Amino acid sequence: MAAVMSAMDFDAVSAVRLAAWTRGRVSLVGDAASCVSLLGDGSSLAIAIAGAHTLADSLANHRDTADALRAYEQRHRKLVAAKQRTVGLAAAWLREPDPSSGATMPPPFGIVRG
Repeated sequence: MAAVMSAMDFDAVSAVRLAAWTRGRVSLVGDAASCVSLLGDGSSLAIAIAGAHTLADSLANHRDTADALRAYEQRHRKLVAAKQRTVGLAAAWLREPDPSSGATMPPPFGIVRG
């Protein structure tokens, strides 16, 4: 595993954006679908509770599980979209600067010296 990790370029802050959280009767929920915090500040907990409520409501109001999961995703994405954009901006501040850019600080503060 150490050889694999050293051969790949991982930064400490990364995110995967999916076009869909739901496929048929399977859906990502909680932080797997909508993590919104890097700092352990509790905002993910609030989103998780809201997501659980949205999921329960969708399951209660749709006879078909696949329909319920699509409805959950549609409603919950509206709640988390702006918060996830903010996390993306914060993540840029925490990354190491790209050595090839000549930056001495991570973006958005990076200063390129040439």
